[in-house]
Amino acid sequence: MWALVLTGMLVVPIAGAAVAETEGDESKAAETEGAQTESARTESARTEGADTTTTTVAGSEVEWSDEIPAHQLPVIEQLAEEHGVTVERAWAMLGESSRLTSFAETMRGREGYAGFRVVWDASGVSGVLAVIDPSSVLVPEGLPVTVISARLEESDLEARSTRLTALLHDTGVDDVTGVTYEPFADEMIVWILRPVDGIQPATFEVIEATVRQGLGPGFEDIAVRVEKSAIGYLF
Repeated sequence: MWALVLTGMLVVPIAGAAVAETEGDESKAAETEGAQTESARTESARTEGADTTTTTVAGSEVEWSDEIPAHQLPVIEQLAEEHGVTVERAWAMLGESSRLTSFAETMRGREGYAGFRVVWDASGVSGVLAVIDPSSVLVPEGLPVTVISARLEESDLEARSTRLTALLHDTGVDDVTGVTYEPFADEMIVWILRPVDGIQPATFEVIEATVRQGLGPGFEDIAVRVEKSAIGYLF
């Protein structure tokens, strides 16, 4: 009789374990099926089950998958070949570039902003931010960004800016908010705040006006670019 009791005691836990394992398998299967359904619903290019990294840069979240989407593989392979790195490293560097670009977007339009460039080299990816006053910019900790001064070497930058501002006023462009120097393109940039339909860039022979980020109802941020070769003529 004791043998029967012991046998029964052994059967119960084994059967219970089998049931638990079966339920666990069914639960995992349900989770997998749900994940596959959710993945199919989204347009995300990430491989199912891939780890992702989410980084907050200047208030914006940038998410990057550790897996390379199949449709982007040819482009990544080309980048890897151009820069002499592995495909995996090229993908990671592209993710780092995305973080830098997100940071640059928060800088554009601010007073004193003069340009941003992403640099790829053997050591990785970094950014160069050019501003009129480097001390006025705070780069998030851990972000590989070098801040440089965008001031012209010439001491008469202020005089040139004043002259250019006066020239624009004379030709009907008001509300000039500032003048900066673009070190990456060798050109002056004049920031103007005015109604979009009020500007007539065609009236300036050597000036090209481009509409940038909107600043509010009825207004746009207009960047009037003057080529450096024409500055001597204007000033």
